[in-house]
Amino acid sequence: MPNVYAIGFRDERFLMVYNPKRKGWEMPGGKLEEMETPLEGVMREYMEECGFELQVLDCRPMGAVVVFAGVLGEERGDGMGALRRTAGQPGLPGVRIPGADIMGQGGRLF
Repeated sequence: MPNVYAIGFRDERFLMVYNPKRKGWEMPGGKLEEMETPLEGVMREYMEECGFELQVLDCRPMGAVVVFAGVLGEERGDGMGALRRTAGQPGLPGVRIPGADIMGQGGRLF
């Protein structure tokens, strides 16, 4: 089963989440669950990691990964999955990153 990732745009900016294991910012995404399509998986991962719906516009299979691009939709979830994983990391809740705005609880808009 492939992994799925998505970059969500709002105007000329895009949303990223911090991955403490890799110590860097990346697109929301992850592993598919059993019987889940890549589209279902990326929408679930996006909601879990940053609390936003994603209006998917396109996708590109890239070997074991499917990368999606879309437009940020409504904030619906709490994005606590990403917040729990990133608590105390540099540039996370309460810390200002130049050129980045907090989006929901789990991401930054760059």
